[in-house]
Amino acid sequence: MNRKSLLVLFMLLTTAFSQDLKNSLLLDAGFSLPLGDFAKKDASETAGFAQFGFGAGAEYDLLFGESGISWSTGFHYIANDYQTEQAFKWIEDFQLQDTGTYSNFAFLTGVKYQKNLGDNFTLFGLGQLGINLAHGPFFGGYIVDDAGNFNLVEVEMGSQSTQGYGCGVGFIANRTTTVAFRYFSLGSPLFSSTANYTTDNESHSVDIEWKQPISMFLLTVGYTIHFND
Repeated sequence: MNRKSLLVLFMLLTTAFSQDLKNSLLLDAGFSLPLGDFAKKDASETAGFAQFGFGAGAEYDLLFGESGISWSTGFHYIANDYQTEQAFKWIEDFQLQDTGTYSNFAFLTGVKYQKNLGDNFTLFGLGQLGINLAHGPFFGGYIVDDAGNFNLVEVEMGSQSTQGYGCGVGFIANRTTTVAFRYFSLGSPLFSSTANYTTDNESHSVDIEWKQPISMFLLTVGYTIHFND
């Protein structure tokens, strides 16, 4: 059984037993700090040029008795802009003017442990595995040909799903206000697309492709709703 099948099975089990056990729903949003190759801004093949971004998500926890252990399943959307002020290495003389964002849709599930430190304060830590759908950035700009004409070039990168994981720590204050600090490693999707453009009345077609490791820290603040208490 592969990881995707296991993920579906855990979701079905969560749904089947959720009416008999304590459960909660977290809604949160925050900031994304790219790390490693994803944050690099140099000439290396895996430099991602990702900038400071944002994230938002929802997480459902199924608590097993008074153990403090819960099964935690979450969805996170994380967006990081691509830095515009740099050379476009795939097309010669291409003047980059506009870029889009890296968009990651991470669906992760795993185990969370909570420790109450009083009636109104709870610490927690978690580890999760799952899948991520990554969409590459948009590139827009122009090439000036020998006649001085500005030739528009636009490239929309594609999407690819990868396996990934997340881990983190946080706290819940007054049973509702939740602050979490997480690390995500969301695989290395292969982004690919083809740029078609014309200069000096000649048509050109350039294949653009690179494998991009994606990792980041995510700091979020959210609101937790408790059920079956």
